[in-house]
Amino acid sequence: MARGRVAVCTAPRSAGQADACHYNSGAMPAPLRSRASDPNAGPRRLVTLGLITAIVGSSAPIPLYPIFRQALQLDASTMTLIFVAYVGGALIALLTMGQLLSRLANPYRLLVPSLLVVALGATFMAMANGLGTLLLGRLLAGLGTGGVTVAANVVLIELSPQRSPRHAALLASLSFGVGSGLGPVLTGAALELDWWPTILPFVVIAASALVSLYSAALRWNSRDGAVPRSAAAGTADGAERPPIPWKDFLLCAAGIVSAWSMGSMMMALAAFFGDTIFGFGNYALSGLVVSGYLATTTLSQWLHRQLPQRPTFARGCFIAAASLLLLALAAHWQLLWLAALAMLTTGIGNGAAFGAAAGLLNHIAPPHHRARLVSWFYTAGYSVSLTPLLIGVLIDHSGSMVGLNTYIACVTALLLFTGISVRRATPV
Repeated sequence: MARGRVAVCTAPRSAGQADACHYNSGAMPAPLRSRASDPNAGPRRLVTLGLITAIVGSSAPIPLYPIFRQALQLDASTMTLIFVAYVGGALIALLTMGQLLSRLANPYRLLVPSLLVVALGATFMAMANGLGTLLLGRLLAGLGTGGVTVAANVVLIELSPQRSPRHAALLASLSFGVGSGLGPVLTGAALELDWWPTILPFVVIAASALVSLYSAALRWNSRDGAVPRSAAAGTADGAERPPIPWKDFLLCAAGIVSAWSMGSMMMALAAFFGDTIFGFGNYALSGLVVSGYLATTTLSQWLHRQLPQRPTFARGCFIAAASLLLLALAAHWQLLWLAALAMLTTGIGNGAAFGAAAGLLNHIAPPHHRARLVSWFYTAGYSVSLTPLLIGVLIDHSGSMVGLNTYIACVTALLLFTGISVRRATPV
C-alpha cells in the first residue's frame, strides 16, 4: 500500500464486490470525516426525494377511488383494471429497465426521463375526467415508478458515503415506507380540507418530481456514472465475471414478497376484514391501523439499520411469522385489540426483514449484475401486490375466515422457511 493512503472498505471484500473498497488520502479513515464535507449530500437527498415522490404517486389515489367510481359510474371490475394498470406499468418498467440501464452511459439518463414520466402521470391524474385519462395516468405512474426504482437504487450507491450498498439500500427501502404512508395522508388532508382533492395532490407530486430531477439533469453527460464504474470495478477486461448468487438472491426476494404482500393486503382488505370478521365498521379507524402498520414498518427499518443484516433478516422473518399466527388467533377469538396489536408487531418484523433483504441484495450482487438484480427484486415485490385480488376470489367462494387463514398459512410458511434458510446460509 502506498504511504499516506488508507484503504477503506464498506464490507469484507468478496468476488464481485470490488467496488465496496476504495482508497482515501490522508491518515484518517473516511467514516470519521465530517459529513458537512460530503459533496454528494445534496444530490443524494434529491434522488431520494424523487424515489419518495414516485411512491407517493402510487399510493395517493387510494382514498380517491370511491370518488372516481361514483363520478364516472364505474363497476368493481373496472376499478380493478385501474389498479392492474398501475401494477402492470411498474412490472413492465422493472423487467426492462435493468437491461436498458446496463447499456446507457450513466444511470441519470434513465432517472431523468423516469421522473418526467412520474410528473406526466400525475398531470393526467389531475386532469382525469374519464376512464381513459384515469387509466393512462395510472399506467404512466407505474412506468415512471419502475424506472425511478431501478435507476435510483444504482445512483444512490454512487452518491452514498464510501459508495456503501447498505446505506443506499436503507435510503431506498425507507423511501418506499415513507412514500406509501405519505400518499394517502396527502390526499386525505386535501379531502378533509376540501382543497381540490382530485387535483391538488397530483399537482404537488408533479412539482416534486420536477424539482427532484434537477441534480440528475446536471449529470446527464457525466462520465462518472454508476454503471460503467461499477462494471469496471467488477472484473478486469477478459476476466471471468462472478456469477449471480442465486440462493442469496432468492432469499432476498422472499423477504420483499412476504413484506409487500402483507402491505398490499393491509391497504386493500384491512377494512373489509375488520367489518366482516370483527364487526368493526369504522373505516376511518381501520385506515389509522393501516397507517400505523406502515409507520411501524418504516420505523423498524430505521431502528435496525446498524445491525448485522443476516441475523436481522432472520429475526424479522420469525417476528412476522409469530405475529401472523397471533393474528389468526385474534380472528378466531374475534378480539379486535389483539388483531391490531398483531398487525403492528407484524410491521416490526416485516420492516426488519425487508430492510435487511434490500441491504443484503446490494451487498451480494456483483456490480455488473446489480441493476438487473435490483429490478428483479422489486419485480417480485410488485407482483405480490396482486395478492388481494387472488384472496378476494377465494373470499367470494369460501368466506372471509377461509381467505384470511389461507393467506396467513401461506405467508407464515414462507417466512419460517426464509428465516431458517437465512440463518443457515454462510455469511458474506
